[in-house]
Amino acid sequence: MNFKTDKTQLLAALFALTMMPMTMTACGGPTCGSGTTENDSGECVPEADAVTCADGTTLSEGTCVLDTTGCGTNTVLQGGVCVPAETLCANGTTFNTTTSECEAAQECGAGTAANDAGECVPAAGACAAGTTLNGDGICEVATAACGAGTQLDAATGTCALTDAVCGDNTVLANGSCTIIADACTTGTVFNDGTGTCTPEATCKPGDAISGGLCVTPADVLFEMATVEVTGNTNPEIDGTPLDVTLPAAGTPLVIKGTIDAAFDHDSDPATPDVQDIDFVKITATGAQLIKVTVQPTNASSIPLVTGVIADIDGLDYDRTAPAIGSVSSRFVMLPVAGDYLVPVLPRGFTGDAYIGSDDYDYVLSIEDVAIPTPALASAGIQGEFSDLSDNFYDLDMFSSADILDLSFEELGSGASDYTLHFFDNASGSLVYQRTESIPSGDTPVSSSSLVSSDDTVVLLDWDGAKGTDFAYRGTAAASTNIEALGVIAADAEVFGTALASLDAGGSFWYSFSVDPGQIITIGLDNDEEDSAQVTLYDASGGVVSAGRVTPESFFSAEFFNAYSAAGGSYLVRLDGGNFGAITNAVISVSSNTPKATLTPIAGDAAQVIGGPLTEGTSDIVLLDLATALEITGTINSIAGDIDYTIVDVATGDIVNSGARFGDETIDTELPAGLYFIDLLAYDPTDDYTMDLTFRDAPATEVEPNETDATATPFSLNSRGASGTFADAADVDVYSFTVAADQAPEDILVLRLDPDVAAGATPTYSCDVRDSSGTLVSQANVVNECVLMLKGLVTTETYTVDLRTDSATPIDYELTLDRTTGEIEDPASAGVINVGSLPLAGSIDFFGDLATDGVNTTVDAISFKIDSIDAGQLLVVEVVPVYNRAVAPGLTAEITDTVPNQIAFLDTAPLKFTLDTVTAGFYTLNLSRADIDPSLTLRYKVSMEIVSKVIVNSTPGTSISNANPTATIDTLNVGEACVIADILIPVDITHTWRGDLELDLTSPAGTTVRLQDNIGSSADDVLGVFGDDLAVDGDLSDFFGESATGVWTFTATDTGGGDDGTLNSWGVEISCQ
Repeated sequence: MNFKTDKTQLLAALFALTMMPMTMTACGGPTCGSGTTENDSGECVPEADAVTCADGTTLSEGTCVLDTTGCGTNTVLQGGVCVPAETLCANGTTFNTTTSECEAAQECGAGTAANDAGECVPAAGACAAGTTLNGDGICEVATAACGAGTQLDAATGTCALTDAVCGDNTVLANGSCTIIADACTTGTVFNDGTGTCTPEATCKPGDAISGGLCVTPADVLFEMATVEVTGNTNPEIDGTPLDVTLPAAGTPLVIKGTIDAAFDHDSDPATPDVQDIDFVKITATGAQLIKVTVQPTNASSIPLVTGVIADIDGLDYDRTAPAIGSVSSRFVMLPVAGDYLVPVLPRGFTGDAYIGSDDYDYVLSIEDVAIPTPALASAGIQGEFSDLSDNFYDLDMFSSADILDLSFEELGSGASDYTLHFFDNASGSLVYQRTESIPSGDTPVSSSSLVSSDDTVVLLDWDGAKGTDFAYRGTAAASTNIEALGVIAADAEVFGTALASLDAGGSFWYSFSVDPGQIITIGLDNDEEDSAQVTLYDASGGVVSAGRVTPESFFSAEFFNAYSAAGGSYLVRLDGGNFGAITNAVISVSSNTPKATLTPIAGDAAQVIGGPLTEGTSDIVLLDLATALEITGTINSIAGDIDYTIVDVATGDIVNSGARFGDETIDTELPAGLYFIDLLAYDPTDDYTMDLTFRDAPATEVEPNETDATATPFSLNSRGASGTFADAADVDVYSFTVAADQAPEDILVLRLDPDVAAGATPTYSCDVRDSSGTLVSQANVVNECVLMLKGLVTTETYTVDLRTDSATPIDYELTLDRTTGEIEDPASAGVINVGSLPLAGSIDFFGDLATDGVNTTVDAISFKIDSIDAGQLLVVEVVPVYNRAVAPGLTAEITDTVPNQIAFLDTAPLKFTLDTVTAGFYTLNLSRADIDPSLTLRYKVSMEIVSKVIVNSTPGTSISNANPTATIDTLNVGEACVIADILIPVDITHTWRGDLELDLTSPAGTTVRLQDNIGSSADDVLGVFGDDLAVDGDLSDFFGESATGVWTFTATDTGGGDDGTLNSWGVEISCQ
């Protein structure tokens, strides 16, 4: 609004109005014109002979009026009008003197008679027994007919309730017993309108009422503001919330601010991409009731909303204030000590429809409100959710471990979710216990909860608003829906009594106790095969865990598991079915000993072997971590499907899980604590194996870390660290200490792995220095840094200095790998001699094919074979390693001293297996085709002389889908051999090879799936698994095992209509 322009227009309009012409008359009396004469009042009236009146009218005071001196037959003059006479009415009608009309005469029906007023009322004999006809012709109940607690209501003639039916501190009003003023405690007053006790607080002079709350006008608050929000306070976009301290209860903290226009927060400064949202941070020292209000100032009409969001780990808690008109206001209960955020944002903001301007000012009020003395729940619960001070109730008639049933006859539709906050009030200060939801739906609505202490206070609360109806009314009573299951011995199971019916919104409780160190497993059966929610509580009323259970008769059964470290008493609540009421519901509770207990440290490995498991059942493995660890591993089953969840025993939360079809992979980081791994058989499962390895958790950069003194440490037993380059000026320094037992041949590989957009090519600098500052290794390259360190001094601390030339932020990981072998000397110019190959074991060599953008190097690696026996092989493998973007065109050849080319490969895998070489000198030549310096090509060469065991079988056995059992053949390996590599040649004739499942089992019992119903309608399986035939499983599962003994080949035809023959198969084993 342009006030200066509007004011100019207003003055112009007023000036124009004053210039409008006005009609004026001369002074003096009137002059009567022709045909008129002046009467006694000085008025001009018509002359008597100047007006002629028509027939039926006469002249009166100069005006023609109706001549009523003569009315016609059967009419009379009435009120100056001729109306029908009474004599005109026919038989059966009477003349109505009010309307001057003939009306039908009144006739009373059977059982009625006319009273003095001519009205038909019940006749004396028409009243029923126990009633009499009164003077008004009404049948009323005789006084003697009203029972105890009732009396005759003279106004209605019926028996009505009296105060005798109401208890202490209540009185009968409007047919209901409501509390009286004497029942109100200190700090509350009796509200005649609602019949409830409400806080004494009243609105201040000048306040407005918004949603039932007192709101001070914005212009008044703006003058009271002592704090202003400026700059970026949004923590979601790297802002810092305005940190404030609330004054004493009853005095609001007033804050002013502005919702500015959208601003830029990405790489395109020309395009605003962030809505301005202001955040204020407050800190609660315990349970605390506050009131938040936001409203625009008079200069801005932008509607706003506010609320409260908990900024506390593990507490998912937020409350939204409803917006009524331009005001957003509500009471909020802060349940626990900690930080909370109060946001201010435009109402209606969605997506990229940004709202804001430099004049969109607002004023925010945050007030600490004294928590009132809770009302007694025994007197009933009634109030308005909009004012939380109405909603504190002392569960005075309940003790610890009682079950509270809240029944709501009225529950307003104004909130999206209603909740119950439970507090312990034993110390006189509320201590938060938990929050539960009140079921939604049409009233009546019931909620069933465990009372956790003898001094429990419950607060009725709500999350967000969707209307204005916040009224509620209900009762609190002790539940009788509970069954005692008694003491459950270790590895025993008990069953509850069948429940005839349990509604979807209903619940039933069970109590029991178990020994220490047991797994509590809960199952369910019901006619509908429906799943249901169960919640487990400990003896103090705390929630141990919650989850879903599904009957075993369903296609996928689910059981609920929890760990009891100390044992003792528990309660479990079973809620109604997921899809509706359930009938004949039977709960089972068992106490089971864990399958295993693991107490690992960094560097450990563990294996758990178990099974078989029926569908829906579990093995539980305890995991006790003294320090934070990274856990990786696999879960493999011979047949069936095992899923897993890792549960934090302290909280009952699932912290990691896997539910793939087939084998599972575990990769997670866990802080110190007690956990259990639930190994659940999704399908019936044979034996399974879980292999786990444990490392220290990777470090996270802690700023500032620009110097050696402030370096962020990481463990060499971890996979490294993670951090962020803020810009080109940001230097990040990390440190590590070499273990006292690190072997001299160990190689430490450090790799900087940045997360950059495709096409971006920043340069990175990575330096490693010892404690004296001496440079140990350095890299300055595009794309990434890789440092390979060998010969590090034990117990020495080294620093890693990381930099970039990128002006924009870059997240990265500093990954760590440990291996053994030799490293190319940069001064070698690509000519390397690794010496003689050992008779046992391999030589591992790490090199780098570099390029300057014009030329590329060729690495010539010479080696010697001192001796090689018949049946032995030379195996040479070249693989790229530690490359973010691998250069294409890697080629490898082996030559003798002539030089004759012995072998050549230019496509992956670059693996030579040579059985014709003899003792002598050889060279492995490696080259790359491209000259792009941004593409690195580091490689690893492994060379070894191995013995090879080849055993074949030619059974010629039929493979038929009509055979209910699989086709099985065996062969025996007699040679002593530890497996380094293995190939499986197979010759199967079959007209639909996609029907086949092929498995190989070693003498040690390890089974690898070779083929799993692949190949569709193609014929035959002919080739070598591990070479030209892809393996469904992993042949490396056999590595390190003894090859000696019986090997088993299993072929299963899972289809129909096509058969085949197992012609031959075998094993080709390279020994270590």
